Amino acid sequence: MLVQASLAHADTPTDVSDVARANARKAASDLERQAKTSSDETLYAQCGQAYFDLYNQKPTDPTGDELLFNAALCFQRAGSSGAAISTFDLLIRHFPASIFAPRGLARVGQMYAMIGSYAKAAEKLETYATKYAGENDAASALSEAALYRGALGEYDKQIADTQQLLKMFGARKHAEAMQASFGLIEVYGKRSAADREKHLRDFLRQFGSKDPELGIRAHALLGEAVWQRACAAKTIDGSCITMQRDRTLPMAPRKTKPTASSKRCGPASETTIVAVPRNARLVDEAMKSFAEASKLYEQTRPTSPVARHAYARAKLLIAERDLEAFLAVKFPTNLNFSPDRPQQAKASSQKFDDFIAARQKLGGAATVKLEAVLMIKDAVNSIAAAQRIGFLAHAFASELMTAEIPRDVRTGQYAADKVEAFCDKMTEVAEPLLQRAVQGYDICLTKAGELGIHDAVVKACARERAAIGPTTFALSTELVADSPLPLPTFEEEPVRRNRKLPAPFAEATDKFWAVFGPQGIPEPQCGPLARKFEAFAKQAASADAYYMAGMTYGRCNQLAKAKASYGAALALDPKHGKSISNLGELEYRAGNLAGARKQWEQALAVNLKLFSAHLGMATLAIHDLRKLPADAPARKQLTATAELHASSAAAVGNRGGPGPYVQLGILALEQNKLPLARAYADDAKKVDTAPEVDLLLAAIELRHGRPALHILEAAAAAPWKLDDTYLALGLHYLALRRYHDATTALAKVKRTSYDVVIARGVAARGMGKLADAEARYNEALALDPSRPEALFDLGVLWKDYTAARATDPVSAKAAFRKAADAFRRVNTPEAKLLADDCDRAIAVL
Repeated sequence: MLVQASLAHADTPTDVSDVARANARKAASDLERQAKTSSDETLYAQCGQAYFDLYNQKPTDPTGDELLFNAALCFQRAGSSGAAISTFDLLIRHFPASIFAPRGLARVGQMYAMIGSYAKAAEKLETYATKYAGENDAASALSEAALYRGALGEYDKQIADTQQLLKMFGARKHAEAMQASFGLIEVYGKRSAADREKHLRDFLRQFGSKDPELGIRAHALLGEAVWQRACAAKTIDGSCITMQRDRTLPMAPRKTKPTASSKRCGPASETTIVAVPRNARLVDEAMKSFAEASKLYEQTRPTSPVARHAYARAKLLIAERDLEAFLAVKFPTNLNFSPDRPQQAKASSQKFDDFIAARQKLGGAATVKLEAVLMIKDAVNSIAAAQRIGFLAHAFASELMTAEIPRDVRTGQYAADKVEAFCDKMTEVAEPLLQRAVQGYDICLTKAGELGIHDAVVKACARERAAIGPTTFALSTELVADSPLPLPTFEEEPVRRNRKLPAPFAEATDKFWAVFGPQGIPEPQCGPLARKFEAFAKQAASADAYYMAGMTYGRCNQLAKAKASYGAALALDPKHGKSISNLGELEYRAGNLAGARKQWEQALAVNLKLFSAHLGMATLAIHDLRKLPADAPARKQLTATAELHASSAAAVGNRGGPGPYVQLGILALEQNKLPLARAYADDAKKVDTAPEVDLLLAAIELRHGRPALHILEAAAAAPWKLDDTYLALGLHYLALRRYHDATTALAKVKRTSYDVVIARGVAARGMGKLADAEARYNEALALDPSRPEALFDLGVLWKDYTAARATDPVSAKAAFRKAADAFRRVNTPEAKLLADDCDRAIAVL
């Protein structure tokens, strides 16, 4: 449904005198000049048709190529993308040797990109760069084509484009060639880890010594690839280990008194960690790459944050080697500290002391290196270093507290005393280590919250911190709404001032544009301004003036008066498409989606070049998509409908804002096509820095596991004060455990909804206001009893907080019973496990 002007192709050329042809050419030129002066799309459309008619009248005219080029430019500026593309194609086909042909081909590629048709854009730009390699922008065109291929997931074509770029332009654009080759590293990674590693080696051979920053990054990436390959097992939090842990009981006592029948010390919830040996040859190779990255960085000291990140990563993984060596030192067997066997006790003490010494030496070396990573001040790697410092101490403490009790200790006379003595010794050494682990994890979580980082490392810190201290840190994470990205709808464009507007209408229009912006029109200005438009509309019988009155009333939320004004416009002109479309926007605003659809369909039947009507139809299609399961057959057609309308909105032009690209980005994101979503988001950003663009960019970054707080905070600071922006920011603050900031952001959300109330409850819990949290969860439960979040979060509140603060077993049991009941009403596998945990806690109590 690309918006297209009517192209009247003549079957046979019309014989027109030279004088008449010259006059027609002048008339077309005058139309073009007037259109440029007024920015009137109607004049541009007339200009395009005039030039096209001149070509049709005499296709053999020596200036036929110029006529087609001018016609296509006018159609493009009129928002008639389909007509412009058809005209450029005609130019390229019939005048391949013309100086206008390459410019036309490049513009066709750009126009396809503008309407979100990246596959066709890439095809045209590839043809342009290959056919017209001598043009100044040929290299950038091929580079853009490669980006579009990557966004579409066509990685083989992206690689082919980049290799062609290197072949054609690498000799004269050396810096660009290096960047292009470096950019292929992750593209090859889409194929396989082996292809990525091979390209890293090829890059270092060709460019490694020519650009220090890229060399540092490539050496660090190669080292990490080999380091990962050196582990035959699936790594856990980056370490080559296996980990076993029973479910942690709520309020499980840290010091569980062992008995003669106990086979190990400590509660069942403690962790058992076993180091898995890495391939020694590959470890050495990885360390050499890390050493090269470190050496190059320390010699050149680049100021780039990405180079510093690569250096910090190399140093972190060098320390990781020492951490894994620390974990590989096995706990001694056959220990016996019983006082009735002094020689065995002495030998056991020596063996145990040797174990502690070895662990302290290796752990100390790892800690020194990890603390050095902190000093590099790279946010992501500093947090990872803090996590590993905590993990190192935690792993040591867990091993001591789960030490297997030797058979001769737990048998014979005084077995209970011997077991107690053995386990007391383990606990004595473990307790300070646990405190150090707590410090490491708390630093990890605190800094992550400050820096807005919520990646896998931070989640590991939260998980392990919870395992250490259930009375001070929740064992279970509350459920909060995964609020979908808001779908944009807007009114059609207001009337713009031009020389043809009568003075009273022009004056009112100027005042409207002076107050037209992100927010509504202030009430003191709204009524007088709308009445000016109405007065002129009545006097001049002007549908456009009534349309502007409707827009004014709509902007100050006087919806009944807005509808009346649009109705008055339609009484004068039943085909006033903008008024019909804006009535659809009012219906959508009121929650009447069926009414909105009816109005937008009627508007498009009148005029296909209505930006907001197309945008609205795309929004409705996405609404319908979100109601369907992932495997529903209807999803394919709805997706195509949404894409078609969003592309058509983009084809009309960018005056309506970035909405079409946001919609296309949302569609890509919901299909987990992250590179494509990012490409659309980047195009949206070129049009306008509206909050909905920032929300899309933030969602993409979070899906990648990258920081997004700075994006959300910028969106909240923008002039558009949207509830969705504050809700998204508040939810992100909750994920970062910045509960006070979350409370502040959520307080700015004006609407009351289930999602908002649940979020406010979690924020209250985080600030220690348990009664407020319980009240909010019950409020949400009243709003929608069918949703699980409120019940689940009540269960977490009672299990991990109310019970933990109970001063007596009776109160604790009561809290656990309430929690178990709430979890069972949720009826999910995780909730059932939590209910069982509560039952076990009651039994222990």
